[in-house]
Amino acid sequence: MKTLVMTARVAPVAARNTSQLTGFLKLVRNWIEISKQRRALAEMSDHQLKDIGVTRFDAETEAARPFWDVRA
Repeated sequence: MKTLVMTARVAPVAARNTSQLTGFLKLVRNWIEISKQRRALAEMSDHQLKDIGVTRFDAETEAARPFWDVRA
């Protein structure tokens, strides 16, 4: 009986920690993807930027932002 009570108390904590870890890993993957996209944007030619409707100034401004700076 005592083991069941301990398990019942530990399980929600373990689930919460797993959920927090999963959330953190998603955040890190998002940061990596944003960093890749900004690097690709910085490497685009003026012709490519024109095709997607972005000015060189806007591309450089976006590429210069830190990976954690994400607009909602």
